[in-house]
Amino acid sequence: MSLSKKFRIQHGVDITGTVRVGDQLVINPDGTIAPAAIDGFVSESISNGISGLQSQVDAILGSSPESLDTFQEIVASFKTADNDLQTLIKNNSTSVRSLSSSVGSGSLDTDADTIVGAINELNAAVQNIPAGPTGARGPKGPQGEPGQTGNQGQTGSRGPTGTQGPVSHEMMTAIMDLQCQVDELKYALQNSGIKS
Repeated sequence: MSLSKKFRIQHGVDITGTVRVGDQLVINPDGTIAPAAIDGFVSESISNGISGLQSQVDAILGSSPESLDTFQEIVASFKTADNDLQTLIKNNSTSVRSLSSSVGSGSLDTDADTIVGAINELNAAVQNIPAGPTGARGPKGPQGEPGQTGNQGQTGSRGPTGTQGPVSHEMMTAIMDLQCQVDELKYALQNSGIKS
């Protein structure tokens, strides 16, 4: 019987004992599902779900600074900006009315006869104000980190071999002893009648 074929149970099945799929225990002897059989699936499903939600939140918040990385902080920021904008509009309206009154009464030192003309004249005057002196130089900043160590250079060529030193006293003694043993061996061979 092929182990790779699929089959379907249509009218139920009674199982006595445990059920294993491969080396994994799936159903306990009492008929309950073994926790280890579903732990991995449940853990993976939860992890994938959390990862998907986190990706969606990250896509919405983008690279927001720490002060704007929650929806509550974003809403609070919009409210503050809205209040600031309303205050700015109110203050500008007051300034425009005052400027308009000054232009109309001739108390403003300008040749313009409209608010726009007076503003353009003021902008030109501001641009012609000479720059002030350069401030003193600030203190020297901290020293940066040391750079990386450079690569090691190539190994130099081998130098010439030195001249051989004199033979030591111990070496000369050993050579002489060896020569004596050779001479004794030759002498013994000659007297034994064996040709060397």
